[in-house]
This record gives sequence, structure tokens and C-alpha cells, in this order.
Amino acid sequence: MDGVYGGTEGPRLTMVDISELLQDRGCGFARIAFAKNYDLSLEEVLAGVGLQSGPNDLRAIDSLEAQTILCMLLSKDLAYGSPSTKADSARRHPTEFLAENARPDARIYTNIRQEGDRVVGWNAVSSSSFDGCLLIVNQSFVACLLVEDED
Repeated sequence: MDGVYGGTEGPRLTMVDISELLQDRGCGFARIAFAKNYDLSLEEVLAGVGLQSGPNDLRAIDSLEAQTILCMLLSKDLAYGSPSTKADSARRHPTEFLAENARPDARIYTNIRQEGDRVVGWNAVSSSSFDGCLLIVNQSFVACLLVEDED
């Protein structure tokens, strides 16, 4: 947690170094959104974080599968499957994001379908050609990481 409250990089609100995460991915777009959860429906949550989808476009997953999916989203270009970041960064960023945002009672959703460490399908949640998201719904707040790539 060094640097969370200042350190050499300046003040940060989170453990996750967002500028480093974006730089490490090196392709496409990555968007991180946070919103207050006022006992909202999943449909309202999706609209609140800017996803262009409905509840039926997502599936519930556990934290272990969330870790795998985040690693895939951050380490590979979704259009071609080519590596887009260093292996240590691809493991560290998802671990930090989940540790910081997934409370024990959180519900976690994704639009991704995978086999092993490979994306085999998705339901679009943006206007991009390729996208993948992880949505964490806690009792008091929502966190969303959306990765978008173009062909």
C-alpha cells in the first residue's frame, strides 16, 4: 500500500495505480468507473457506470473466475489475442483491483465467456468491436472495469 496516501508518485485514492494499469495494457481503451449503490437494480447499476447493456447480457461469477477474466482482459488484445502487457502486471493489477473493490458479500458479473485462459465469446456492453467488463456490486458502491479494443 505504499503510495496510497502520497509517496513518490503523489496522492492516490486507490491501491491500484490506474495510470500504470493503462500504460501496461498498451492497446485499446480501459475504463474504470465507480458509483454509489443506493439499493439499485442491476439495470440501474449498468446505466450508472455507462454500460450499454441489460442484465441478461451479464453472468454472475465468483472471485476466482473474476481474477482469471481480469488477467485475460488486461494481458491480451481482445481483437487478436496477442499479449498486451507484462505477465507480472497482468497478475498484479487484477489482484489489487479485486482486493480493493470486492467485499465479501459482493456480487460479481461479466459479459465474457472463456475457456481456460481464452475468451470464446462475449455480449457487447459498449459500441466497440470487442469489449469485456467486470462489474463488482457491493452493498454501498459499484466498481466496473471495461476494456475495449477495435479490429
